Amino acid sequence: MFTQLSSEQQSAVYEQLLMKRHSLEILKEQFHIIENEPLPTRVTKVKRIKLVFGPGDFAAAPKGQSSTDPRKAVAIDCEWGEAKSNRRELLAVCAIDALTGETLMKSLVSPSQPMKKWRDKVHGITQAKINAALKSKQCLRGWKEARTKLFEHIDGQTILIGNSTRLHLDLLRLFHTTIVDSEILVTYAVFNKKTKRPRPQWPVFRVRKDLLGMPIQQNAIHESGTESVYENALVSREIVLQCIQRPKYFTKWANQWRIEFWQPHNEKNEAKQKKEMNEAKKDMNEAKKDTNESAKTGDSDAKPDVKATAGYTPDNNQAAGTFSQGYEAGYQAAYQAAYQAAFQNGFQTGYEKGVTKVHSQESQAMTDILCQSPNESEQIHQKAIQHTDGEESFGDHSEVMSQNDSDNVDWAPA
Repeated sequence: MFTQLSSEQQSAVYEQLLMKRHSLEILKEQFHIIENEPLPTRVTKVKRIKLVFGPGDFAAAPKGQSSTDPRKAVAIDCEWGEAKSNRRELLAVCAIDALTGETLMKSLVSPSQPMKKWRDKVHGITQAKINAALKSKQCLRGWKEARTKLFEHIDGQTILIGNSTRLHLDLLRLFHTTIVDSEILVTYAVFNKKTKRPRPQWPVFRVRKDLLGMPIQQNAIHESGTESVYENALVSREIVLQCIQRPKYFTKWANQWRIEFWQPHNEKNEAKQKKEMNEAKKDMNEAKKDTNESAKTGDSDAKPDVKATAGYTPDNNQAAGTFSQGYEAGYQAAYQAAYQAAFQNGFQTGYEKGVTKVHSQESQAMTDILCQSPNESEQIHQKAIQHTDGEESFGDHSEVMSQNDSDNVDWAPA
């Protein structure tokens, strides 16, 4: 089920692991605690320093030959529960040589403070199992002893492999930057490294099933309490090995997952855009229909009735021509403004306000012309007859209509 490497393969895989190590920039993006570096912003915001560990607890792995037998690459995993102080407490730890597959350590860890939530449905570790392991001396006492035991197998140059290694390092209060994280490899392969969100919360489950072809463990029986942590370490190692040894297959799988992940989002957006477009077309058709009906019926709301207005009427042909030009220009301006407001304030409201204002201003302008005294109108009529250049319709009276034309720009609804 899990890959076994020959001596030659081990050397080649190690060289690839060195190339896959994550940069400090990526580790900081994943909120790793870096030695001699300020705490990540998110850590200070959520007060992770108080929820997970105490100040001064962290330590780096020994450098050089400090450890008894430092390994080149080690896959690790940890299980945890929640203490009454709201801190996460280490309950189990496992370390496997990533090249040879040898199990270096696999042990329960007694919590260093009273527990509130054991999370035994996740990993099967209970107070009874911890007590039994302590009695048989098969349990490490607290995270400090667990970290000291790990230091027997790693140093500062050892490549640590795991899924969400930030959590494991926090539980062990361990500074380490030589890391190949299976979750980061998968996340960046699927979404690319520039896209931080959205991303799957626990991609290891999907990777385990689809990439490795392993069933997801549900309601598994954990007799000793270390089965889960041991299997998780092996799965993390296997994901990294697949990425290194089968890069084309890994990339193809990541591309397919990207398509499947975004498909529901794209379908939802397409449906929303289609609905908005249909509503806009419906509003435009209704507005066009209303405009055509008003033009055909020629009701009093669309045009003032000149014959019904008292007083002397100037030349009907001249008045009608000039009035029609001004009315059409104003009406078009109102229609355009109403169309643009359709998506913001509702098409019908904007349209009705624009048309009402057009009618009001045109009616007032025409009434001012038609209600002049006979003497004034006669003088204007005589001036119009004397006009010979043919360019203006009303002679001096064109000033009235010119002023009215200038009002056309205000005919659009507010």
